[in-house]
Amino acid sequence: MFMSDEMVGISGTEHFSPDLLERKKQRSKWGNRIRWGVDIIALVILLTILFSIYMWGTHWYFEKSGKNAQFTRAVAILAEMQGSGMKLDKDFGLVYISPLFKQTVTTKVYRQVGEWSVITGELHAEKSLFGEIRYSIKEEEKYFRGDRRPFIGFPISLIYGGSDALPIGGEPDMERLGHIEDGFVAEMWFSFGKGMTPKEFMEVLSEYDLWVTGMAVYSGEMKDVKVSNYVSTNDTVYPPHLTLRPLVTFHENGTAGGESFSLTKQDIALAEEQLMKDLEWLTSHVNYYGVNEDKQRLSYLKQNGIQVYGATVTGPARELEKLRQVPEFRRFGLGRVEVWNWDN
Repeated sequence: MFMSDEMVGISGTEHFSPDLLERKKQRSKWGNRIRWGVDIIALVILLTILFSIYMWGTHWYFEKSGKNAQFTRAVAILAEMQGSGMKLDKDFGLVYISPLFKQTVTTKVYRQVGEWSVITGELHAEKSLFGEIRYSIKEEEKYFRGDRRPFIGFPISLIYGGSDALPIGGEPDMERLGHIEDGFVAEMWFSFGKGMTPKEFMEVLSEYDLWVTGMAVYSGEMKDVKVSNYVSTNDTVYPPHLTLRPLVTFHENGTAGGESFSLTKQDIALAEEQLMKDLEWLTSHVNYYGVNEDKQRLSYLKQNGIQVYGATVTGPARELEKLRQVPEFRRFGLGRVEVWNWDN
């Protein structure tokens, strides 16, 4: 029988030459690598499918259980209650859930300037499974190093009693307002020389064609509630405060219901009631920085009622200028200015 030079028959067995054996080994290695590669790809596909099912199930649970709605409700109340006249776009859209169950959401922040809803920044909020709600606001500043957020202080007389002192110096922002032409609307904030009930303030403001977008609430700061971050002058204290905001209601599942753009004489009592409900719900169901201070604030408001010491308003420039005639109003701050958009 003919045999190639690569084979030699010995005792009925076949032996391969070294070159042929090496080629067979290489083919075997590549075959194993291909099988391993196919197995790895199959495993990756399987894990991807399982992870997708896991994430879909997680999102489904957080949506159907109402956890996402409760999260966005808490974010909206916290941000608006801690900001003077600031509003959130409550069409939050998708709440992102991480594999470790951290909730994250982003939405627009705006302020009311006349009848314009002017976007002023973006809010980012997150909450881990057992952690606190945290949020931050990235402001869209119009001017470099030009922070024009409301800075409202209350008179020392709210703490110690007695008569309130008259402000020292002029009102530079009111002077600036005087140089603005008639065809503009603006946002303005100011402090009171004494505490008022929200109803009393609305009575004073009823003579002017303006919208009230928020009121600074005195809830025992520097007296019954110790705050760590504040600024003070000879006759005024500037602490963090609660804000009485335009009426926003929520459904049982936590989603936002009706919402007003401004406070009015007709719904001021409902807004006060909603403030207490929101504060009660927050301090009972939500873990966030400052919750212990807010529990003290809630206790103070239940015992003493709601007093306000400042406000943010918006309307035509000439109408805002008239506020200078009210002796109780002082420390005016001029916010954003827009072209005329006022139908009242």
